[in-house]
Amino acid sequence: LGLMFLCTILLRVYKLAQLPDILHIDEAGLGYNAWCLAHYGTDRYLNVHPFYAQNFEGGQSPLYTYLLVLLIKTIGCGNVSLWLTRLPAVIASLLLWGVGVKSISLIFHDRKFTIAAACFLAFCPYYIMSGRLALDCNLMLCCCAVSLLFLLKYIQTNKLSFLIFCGISFGFTMYSYALSYFMVPIFLILFTFCIDLHIKSNASIRSMDTSSIKITSDS
Repeated sequence: LGLMFLCTILLRVYKLAQLPDILHIDEAGLGYNAWCLAHYGTDRYLNVHPFYAQNFEGGQSPLYTYLLVLLIKTIGCGNVSLWLTRLPAVIASLLLWGVGVKSISLIFHDRKFTIAAACFLAFCPYYIMSGRLALDCNLMLCCCAVSLLFLLKYIQTNKLSFLIFCGISFGFTMYSYALSYFMVPIFLILFTFCIDLHIKSNASIRSMDTSSIKITSDS
């Protein structure tokens, strides 16, 4: 797995500023908005500390924008570059790899499945490209994966701390991409419904077992 992770890093960072050899229009808008916010506290349309930075007649999800603002003020020393603009996508892609591999190992408890997941997340073209383009939508997948890992840990351990971290992570997911406004509530409603059915089913089974034991003892 260590070698697989090194391959994952290499595929994400090798010539990051040159490959792909195009500047996506959303990358340009995101980078310029983040630079304006880092220096002047406004987006390029002079909106002061906007929740959604305006980008070509639409809003841009705040999580990627303000992560890039932080990087510009620290690593970039006030400057922005294509490499720096794409760095949050790289970090999210690497985190997705680690979280995905951990989740599969917790679910299947089989090293073969874990290695298969590691290979898939490392070499699948979609996951490679999502880690090499500065598109705010690419953060949603990572945020969802982290949320699901905490939820899985809560289900397996029943520790409240994992449930709290799960809620916090889902909260960050809502800031990663607008589509999450629909996906996260629907998922949580369906999950709650399934858990409720599971609890009622177990209660019914326990009630039937108790009744059968009582009937047996009476006879």
